[in-house]
Amino acid sequence: MFGDVDVSLKNKGFTLFDFTIQGRAVRHSSPIVSDMHPGSLIGGDAFYFKDLLVSEGVEADRLLKLACLADIMKFYDYALEILEYLTLNYGGYYNFADNIIESLELLKLEGLDCNKIISQLQRYGKKSKLQTKENPDIFSSYVSKFRQLNLIFFPDWSQTESQIVLDLEITLRSLFAHPSKSKITLLIASINFSESDAKLILSSVIMNIFMQFNIDVTEEPEILLISDLSETEWKELIPYIHFKIRLNKESILNEIFKNIKVLLPEELMMVPLP
Repeated sequence: MFGDVDVSLKNKGFTLFDFTIQGRAVRHSSPIVSDMHPGSLIGGDAFYFKDLLVSEGVEADRLLKLACLADIMKFYDYALEILEYLTLNYGGYYNFADNIIESLELLKLEGLDCNKIISQLQRYGKKSKLQTKENPDIFSSYVSKFRQLNLIFFPDWSQTESQIVLDLEITLRSLFAHPSKSKITLLIASINFSESDAKLILSSVIMNIFMQFNIDVTEEPEILLISDLSETEWKELIPYIHFKIRLNKESILNEIFKNIKVLLPEELMMVPLP
């Protein structure tokens, strides 16, 4: 019976995580019992989970629910693995760095070696030293300018200049119309395009928007044009980013940010601060 159930569940993508023994039967004619094998197995509880971490394109909410179930069922190692994966791959709304570190710091007091995972996640916590201006490297200078809501936009720089300007205007108009714009940072990726030309185009678009809407400079959002990061550094931005704004065709770097929630410019006004 159990063999049939096991095969059926495995065919549906489930993995046996544990089996707790509920009872054993000792041979009636035997006066002795083995310490290692104290009788034949009568029954027990089998625990199966789907390993969603090996699946492509799994929604973050499903992973979070799975982590909660694993925690409730006391599979703490699996719950931790899922939360770490969410933090590193699904952006700011699923950043559990502080929660994980706080829990593991308590476990360290019990003698467990948690230094590796703590050091890996420490830079993504709200109290990370990388989010201060004390660290002068380029990557840290960007992180230090992040605010409550962090967005990333990949303009298609291969278009004509007039179309690039139009795409930037559409995105920035939505940004400046947000009631809490002063608490938002927008990263604009300038890839395979002259940084000086990108700065010139962006400055012109921002200036026109300021003039049209008479925007108070004390309430402006943080806008960062980024072009000088390595692929590793791009990946390290993921836990800070809440949404990616999408207009036209995807950029090469969008593959790195594939799990970040997509936001259309017109939807930005309805996004609450995390």
